[in-house]
Amino acid sequence: MTERAAHLVDYVFPDVPVRQWVLTLPSRLRYALAWDHALCRAVVAVFVRAVLGWYRRQARQRAVTNGRGGAVVIVQRFGSALNLNVHLHALVLDGVFARNADGALQFHAASTHPAPDLMPLLVRTATRLQRLLTRRGIVDGGDSVDGWDPFAEDAPRAWHARVRGFDLHAAVAVRGGARDRLERMCRYALRPAVGQERLRISPEGQVVLDLRRRWADGTTHLVFDPVEFLERLAALVPRPRINLVVYHGVLAPRAAWREEVVPSATTDGAVTVG
Repeated sequence: MTERAAHLVDYVFPDVPVRQWVLTLPSRLRYALAWDHALCRAVVAVFVRAVLGWYRRQARQRAVTNGRGGAVVIVQRFGSALNLNVHLHALVLDGVFARNADGALQFHAASTHPAPDLMPLLVRTATRLQRLLTRRGIVDGGDSVDGWDPFAEDAPRAWHARVRGFDLHAAVAVRGGARDRLERMCRYALRPAVGQERLRISPEGQVVLDLRRRWADGTTHLVFDPVEFLERLAALVPRPRINLVVYHGVLAPRAAWREEVVPSATTDGAVTVG
């Protein structure tokens, strides 16, 4: 976790604002994605295209044409209760790159005040995902992927939208120059399923998991039989050779502008910001 976060800050993200977009999926879809990596990658692609398209449209409203964004997507497979909960953390450049009159790349930060209405973006994403799932035979044309999740946590109201079992929030952002905060954001997205400080063994030999936040019914911890605890952990482990960190847009390995955008070992990642 620590090494990957440091790598993203030092060698991937340019020194521009970065926003975290978190897409939580309906419970029925989470289990399908947990075992079908090809479907999971397809869902990631739909989500990222929608978010990067949102940035391009916003840039065009400010007369910035041919803008290109970038993102690093981390697929998390767990919830706070060690439940199987596949959801997506997209660390997205908070704006777009475009060439100026001199041919040099310039970063145009997104307009974020007041906070935009994310509902049209989430509806567009959910509709495209519904079509994808219909084509893959996961749902039929009249079916729905909605589902109530007893482990769902309340999301913040600002930069937040929820529709048909999909939940999108993007309230957390890091300004350009705040590399230490960016690394903490990366560590959070890359964190393991559970930290040692949340686990303890009861006098009866059971595993006690302290919850990060008290549930609405007052629950503060969960108790597992040791074998049940191991079963929970096993369900969270992806199949071998499955990549849970994916690069998109100008940060993708073969992107045409990547060498001009991504910092290298001999540069400080500075770019022109509009």
